[in-house]
Amino acid sequence: MVMDVTTIAMVVAAVSLGVTVIDKIWLGSWNLSSEMAKMEKRLTASIVAAKHEIEERQDEHIDQVGATLTSFRDKFREIELYIRDNYVKGPDFVSTLQKAADLQKAYQSAVIDRLDRVEKKLDAKTP
Repeated sequence: MVMDVTTIAMVVAAVSLGVTVIDKIWLGSWNLSSEMAKMEKRLTASIVAAKHEIEERQDEHIDQVGATLTSFRDKFREIELYIRDNYVKGPDFVSTLQKAADLQKAYQSAVIDRLDRVEKKLDAKTP
């Protein structure tokens, strides 16, 4: 049995096509998995770099807030000392407290008088 040239060419072409398809499928999937692994490594490195950058920024902002709060505390302390030294003297402070107590007594007596008048009006309207 002798095969003619076209049959041999067809068999060679089919075998070549089969080998090419198997090669592309096998090596293609192998290359795909290696490319996926490379992409995963690059993505992981990018995520880690972004995480470190965010942490550094957060630390900087925390330091800035801390410095701001410290300066506020120092400024409040300066104001307290200035007020203590310039406005709250012994006799002046005592007289101011006495005036406040006198005003409170005056307001209290005014409120009591007003309540007494309201009670008298209510009692007059009640049979």
